[in-house]
Amino acid sequence: MADAVAEVLPAGVDVIDVGCGTGLISGMLTARGHRVTGVDVSVPMLTRAREQRRIAVGVVADAAALDLPTCDAVVAVNVLHVHPAPDAVLSEVGELMRPGGVAVLVWPTDRVSIGRLFQVERQLGRSWGGAVRAAVLRGIVAVPGILARVPHHSDATLAAAVDRSALEVVASRDLHEVQRLVLVRRAG
Repeated sequence: MADAVAEVLPAGVDVIDVGCGTGLISGMLTARGHRVTGVDVSVPMLTRAREQRRIAVGVVADAAALDLPTCDAVVAVNVLHVHPAPDAVLSEVGELMRPGGVAVLVWPTDRVSIGRLFQVERQLGRSWGGAVRAAVLRGIVAVPGILARVPHHSDATLAAAVDRSALEVVASRDLHEVQRLVLVRRAG
């Protein structure tokens, strides 16, 4: 997925990674020459991202209340489907982008399941255990009784939120049928 995100971004731009966690996507973008500011509500995750030099700057903030300078690109991977206010997050994403800027949004499709994650990980030659544990913890796969208080917005709900926003969809595609990648820009 990180490759797919990096492929759609212009080279060497200022990026804000909303919901960066420990900085896995941020680190790949940094390695490709982007200047990445990581944003997350978790101080321990931001600390780990900084310690591993995956982000240049770390900001503790909620994705729906960002007070940051504008940037060329925004990345929000596995954030919208678990945030209680995806419309507010999309509004903030639009406000962060400079004119001509883009945002890469990624969320799970409604077809995702633990079985499908096992399949994809095997096809990619990766260890399935770590990927599934990470997916459950990120709320990508709903498991009864685990993370019961975390909202889980559907693919259709999030697509409708993007349509309602002031963002223009440039491209949309599925990643291995388990996640949707949507490239947007500020309309107008």
